Amino acid sequence: MPALPILVVPFETDGPACSLSLIDHLTYMPSFQTETTPNPNSLKITTDGGRFIDEGLISASSVDDVPEETLAHRLLSIDGIADVLLLPAFLTISRTDGEAWSTLMPKVEAVLTQHFAEREDAT
Repeated sequence: MPALPILVVPFETDGPACSLSLIDHLTYMPSFQTETTPNPNSLKITTDGGRFIDEGLISASSVDDVPEETLAHRLLSIDGIADVLLLPAFLTISRTDGEAWSTLMPKVEAVLTQHFAEREDAT
């Protein structure tokens, strides 16, 4: 009989009791690729996770420009993001002067991961 792979999932044991379902931890995680643009304050992001938006184009530089439940709103809510351009196949984000990509990208990737997880759950 072949050996089965072992999956170790760390979790807190000090907190309140919780149930741990292995299936909950085996969800698909999209990967994100970044490309530089001619503007050093902007990055182009693509993914293997699907479309960023279903169709069209969204360009915004303020949370007031877009509905609250949208990906554009979530990205613009990150301190240091100046504007976003979303198309189905990619998005471009621009940072404000003085913000480091190394600080912003973990926050951007967290928002994108949540976005694609919600899209996956909706299907």
